[in-house]
Amino acid sequence: MHCRPSCSSLWIRRGSLQALPRKLHRTASEGPINVTAELRNLARLYREAAAWFTNFAAEYPIRDHAAALLVEGVFRECSRSHRRRAAELERSAGAEPLTDARILREYQRLVAVFDVELTSFERKQYVNLSHESNKAMNLNSYIGLIGRSWRSVQRPDGLHLESATWAAAEFHVPQSEF
Repeated sequence: MHCRPSCSSLWIRRGSLQALPRKLHRTASEGPINVTAELRNLARLYREAAAWFTNFAAEYPIRDHAAALLVEGVFRECSRSHRRRAAELERSAGAEPLTDARILREYQRLVAVFDVELTSFERKQYVNLSHESNKAMNLNSYIGLIGRSWRSVQRPDGLHLESATWAAAEFHVPQSEF
């Protein structure tokens, strides 16, 4: 997630967003919450998320059609979607009776947007994996990793990727449900 809004600002926001459901839960356990105030706060947070995606899209380097599609179809669409959701929440403030559970789900939905973990894998750094430059080999190499634990081992001919026990592994590739 180059020349874009810094990832550190995303992680700071992510941390503060993750605290919101806990804060709401504490408030709800102490007595009735102010639904109108919570809806307005949610709307504000959705607008902030929309602004983040707008800025991200504006600063993302567009070098080809795939990047242009990513910016328009993902980043800008996320921004528009969050702005629409903010408007819906503002309209419903005071008009629609919402349960504490529904408000909590709204916070959790917003948190989920930024609660991600990104990893990468570069197969060509390992001499025992294919160095063919095509998408099929990328996919085949990754499929071979799924559901197992791995470690890097330096040998005279270069770096090798080997299966490992969970405890000895440098990384784990979770099982996939595809």
